Amino acid sequence: MKSIISILFFCVSPILIFSQSLEVLKKNATEKNNAVSWNALATYYFEKSDIDACHSCAEKAYDLAVKEKNNKETGHALMTLAASYEHQLEWDKFVQVNKKASLYYEAAGEFDLQLEAINNIGYAYNTIGKYDEAIIAFKGALDLIHKEKMKEGQAAVTLINMAFAYLYKGELAPTKNYIVQAISAAEIAKDTIVLIEGNNQLGVIYKREGDYQKALEHYERSLLLYELTDDKRKLCTVWLNISNLYYDWGKFNKALELGRKALVFAEKYNLEKPIVGQVLSSVGLYLLKNNKYNEGLDTLRMSLPYFKESKYQNYLVSLYLANAFEHTNQSDSCEFYLQKAEDILAQNKNFPAVRFYSNKGTWLYKKGRYNEAIPLLESYVKEFQNNPTKNQMSESYIFYNALSESYELGPKNLQSALFYKKLAYEKRDSLYKEEHNNTINDFYARYETAEKELVISRLNEEKQKTKFQTTLMISIAGLLIVLLFIAFLYNRIKRIKEEKEAVVLKARVEQKDTEYKILLSNTEQNMLRKYLEGRESERKALAKELHDSVASDIISIMMLHENIERKEQVSLMLKDTYSHIREISHQLMPPEFKYMSLIGMLEDHVDILNSTMPTRFFVNITDSDIPSVIEEMSDSQMKEIYYIIQEVLGNIRKHAEATTAEIRLSLDKEEKLIILIIDDGKGFNVQQNSKGIGLRTIKDRCTDLNANLEIESVIGKGTTVTISLFYSINPEPDRRC
Repeated sequence: MKSIISILFFCVSPILIFSQSLEVLKKNATEKNNAVSWNALATYYFEKSDIDACHSCAEKAYDLAVKEKNNKETGHALMTLAASYEHQLEWDKFVQVNKKASLYYEAAGEFDLQLEAINNIGYAYNTIGKYDEAIIAFKGALDLIHKEKMKEGQAAVTLINMAFAYLYKGELAPTKNYIVQAISAAEIAKDTIVLIEGNNQLGVIYKREGDYQKALEHYERSLLLYELTDDKRKLCTVWLNISNLYYDWGKFNKALELGRKALVFAEKYNLEKPIVGQVLSSVGLYLLKNNKYNEGLDTLRMSLPYFKESKYQNYLVSLYLANAFEHTNQSDSCEFYLQKAEDILAQNKNFPAVRFYSNKGTWLYKKGRYNEAIPLLESYVKEFQNNPTKNQMSESYIFYNALSESYELGPKNLQSALFYKKLAYEKRDSLYKEEHNNTINDFYARYETAEKELVISRLNEEKQKTKFQTTLMISIAGLLIVLLFIAFLYNRIKRIKEEKEAVVLKARVEQKDTEYKILLSNTEQNMLRKYLEGRESERKALAKELHDSVASDIISIMMLHENIERKEQVSLMLKDTYSHIREISHQLMPPEFKYMSLIGMLEDHVDILNSTMPTRFFVNITDSDIPSVIEEMSDSQMKEIYYIIQEVLGNIRKHAEATTAEIRLSLDKEEKLIILIIDDGKGFNVQQNSKGIGLRTIKDRCTDLNANLEIESVIGKGTTVTISLFYSINPEPDRRC
């Protein structure tokens, strides 16, 4: 049975406008009266299956486009006309109009549309059985694709259509070649439809070659791809192709099972009449092969109304019915349908006649009309010898034997009868041998399959074992990684905790250390203050003692020795002693600011020093506001300043060997009292002598006073002591009366 494969048909729809209403399109066409608007209206009618209106509007659009010299719109109008001709099965007009459209599209530079017009021409030739003309058209399309460097998807469509032409022509080698090229292009373009059709065609080819297993594989690939596209019509076609495959394979039960499945599918999704009719006719044939003649006849009769417009399908169904009536010994009905098939074949010379030769030749032979049977049977034998199928090869013994008996009983041509008898026996022996070989091969194939399955089973078992071991190792490794990660996290958390505790402990230690230093500093300051207070108390006592007793005694001595010889010298010495003791008394006696200011006391102290020392001391007041600033200070501040200056002057007297020394008091812009004590003595190394008691005493007093102390000394050039303090600060209230 000939398999009907759906052919890809890409007809151009010039302007698809579904959103506009018919009234709007009519109004636009009437008012604008140009090719574009009439083409739009024609397209609308075509989509609504109003073919007459579509044809009329397309002709109007064509006339206007020619007047407008609009090649593209002319091509659109012609393509719409072609679509209407295709709907009416007027293939000659369809071809002519597409040829004209191709020329207009070429003139307009619309090569993609030109390609579709050429493909339409090839499609039409394939449909009416003019396969050589179809091949020429598709070759022209391929030349255009290469010339204009078009996309792989366009090449895939043309290549698959070319393959159909060669397939219908019966040339399998070029068919395979073009299918391979089409599939390659479709894979690049990701064209699912071409991939489907390519696998369909390969299924047909392998079926013709008798390699049913490979054919089934390609049909199943096509089926999977169709399921992805959800194209119910094409899906049904593939189911039908697979059922036809099982029919040719000799597995009639499986063919019937899948045929019925395809029929349920076609009826469920309300597919087109030709598809439903095709499924019904195939199911009817399968029923006949399963010896269900009455049901098969009923099913075949049911298919006829679906083929009113398809002469080819009517031809095939008539042959199926004739064959069924022959098997049920209904000779008149068989003859009726054979005559009907013969009439259709006479009107359509391109239809394959081999099945007709087989059916009618066999019927005439059985009726004893040998002379009439011989030419038909010989035509059938010649046909299958040129292009045999597996079923025809298996049935060849029957036809050779029928020819032998027809020659013997009809024209009494014993030579021809003997010739065909020999062929029949040879074919019978060949078939027996082939059947024997097939049985042995099948046995070995099953044995090898069992062996392979055993090997595969063992390999699978090994794989499962290896997989289990791998999984176990991965699980153990994963568990170890998790445990290591947990251990790492634990150690990390522990270390962070220890670091935090160390930071806290360090902070506590630093806090305690700071507290200790503060306590030590406070203790040292308290001890120093007590020391200074004790020293001051001792000074007071000593000064009082010197003043009250020693000085008085010396005065008495001076008075007693006035008459002694050398009394002038003694008197002078005693005066010096008195002055010295008086100086000590002043130094030891704490200053009292009730009756004298700080400046006055400094000047008095300098006078005493100048009277007893070779070094000349000066007090220099640089700012007239200094006395008032000092007056604002507390007694404790003035005492500390006095003691600091006294200590510095004492160091100059003892160590500096200076000629002059200046005490300079000044004010700066930052409200600071600046005390400079400058001498021109021998100087000293400040770093080496910073630990001395005198300097430490000066520093401690400056600290108590909240004053800044700077000492600069250059060996051989003298020393400068700078004391600066804010005079606005008054930490203690003034205790003076």
